Amino acid sequence: MRIQTGPELAPSAERLRERAGHLLEKEKQAVSERNEERPKAHVLVVEDEHALRELVSRFLEREGCHVSQASNGEEGLRCVCAGNIDVVITDITMPVMNGIELTERLHERFPDIPVILYSGFSEYTERPAIEAGAVAFLEKPFSAEQMLATVQEALAAREGGLEILRLRHLTESLSRENEVLRRGRQRSGPRGDSTAASPTAPLDAEMSRDVCAAVAHSLRGEYAHIGDAVREIAVLAQDSEEIRDECEAIRRSVEHSKLALRRLLDYVDVGQPIFEQVSLVDVVKRAEVLAAPRIKSHTSLSISVDQDAGTAIVLGNEEQLLEVVFEIANNAGKALSGTGGSIEVGVETTDTEVLVTVKDNGPGFPEDLSGAILEQPVRSRGKGLGIGLYLSRRIARDLGGDLTVENAPEGGALVTLRLPRAKNLGVE
Repeated sequence: MRIQTGPELAPSAERLRERAGHLLEKEKQAVSERNEERPKAHVLVVEDEHALRELVSRFLEREGCHVSQASNGEEGLRCVCAGNIDVVITDITMPVMNGIELTERLHERFPDIPVILYSGFSEYTERPAIEAGAVAFLEKPFSAEQMLATVQEALAAREGGLEILRLRHLTESLSRENEVLRRGRQRSGPRGDSTAASPTAPLDAEMSRDVCAAVAHSLRGEYAHIGDAVREIAVLAQDSEEIRDECEAIRRSVEHSKLALRRLLDYVDVGQPIFEQVSLVDVVKRAEVLAAPRIKSHTSLSISVDQDAGTAIVLGNEEQLLEVVFEIANNAGKALSGTGGSIEVGVETTDTEVLVTVKDNGPGFPEDLSGAILEQPVRSRGKGLGIGLYLSRRIARDLGGDLTVENAPEGGALVTLRLPRAKNLGVE
């Protein structure tokens, strides 16, 4: 028997490589054909924030999913009832019908459709989400990869394994909660005295304000860096309309984050803003640019300015007033559902005041909340903690004005911001 060595092995090895390559190409083609034959998964994204809804939808579409969108639970329920939805991914805090209620209804009527809940509010955890009928819970912020893996897991479990997946996540949630309780008991000492082994004392009010101010200072710097980077990317990507659109979405998100930070500082009463002469018409126009992308596509937003309002000046801080006007307009947009929604923003003047009115054709303010929402932050199930109107009124009163809410006689909500003209303060 002759044993082949050296160069004589080369032809045999080459043939093996060719055959392996042929088999690999054949398998790739088979996989491609199977993917073409397999229908795309139809994912419903339910989210009231337009920018986030679009971002999630675009990512899922790039991953090969067919995506439908809804801006609240009521719209989401109608989409599912229309048929052909394979999986639902929904936020919890939404107007009209929140994500928890939507999940409960879907679990009752369509138990074979998996629902993935997510939220950025600390009051919501995995256990109540799973108990409502969801198969998984994501805590914002979550990565695109994490969301995709969860969607794929839900789709894979749809063939008879949804209840197993739900129970698995519930068990994991309970285990984490037990671990938190165990660690809490260890820290509290043998007699349950939470101060016995506490490494740090709770912060007093003054120290809490100092911490908020320090964090705010750091975040402002980060926002500035992000803004500079986005502007540079937009310049470098002049030939890509898609990249420019993404840059604009990032820029708006940074502006929204600044407003949220300003809201925090106003609430804890730190970082007092510098007062200056401000045109409320300019503020309203800036608020429109920020609010319009977050308002549903079937809702119109219009602005009317009376003849003298363009020259009327108030004394305040432009960023703080932008926070107020944006909050009012954004709240109006969240209250509207269905087609034909409208928001009318008006700016008018009297001899002593400048008025900004925001009127919508939605359901109006609930009678039991119309007074409370201006007196204190109001918590509602599935909609989080409402502090916007409460803070807006406090800011208006600090500036010598006021903010009122009412239900218009012809229907819908009406919010009025009144501020003294600067000339009445000896400035204009």
